[in-house]
Amino acid sequence: AAHQYMMAIAYLRAAQADKAMAAIAPLIKQEPESITYRIAEAEILQAQGKHSAAHESLKSLLKLYP
Repeated sequence: AAHQYMMAIAYLRAAQADKAMAAIAPLIKQEPESITYRIAEAEILQAQGKHSAAHESLKSLLKLYP
């Protein structure tokens, strides 16, 4: 999981948001309550220009961790 997370971050930093999302999505499926993975997802969504989706992703974390 750590390797896959680091790959997602590397893709994000290399401006390859689609590959980053493909790398992080299975991790979120396995651990949907992971703050680390969900914040990475929001950053990737931002990079993809999906600002509303990024906002909703972070908002859902507030419900889990008020």
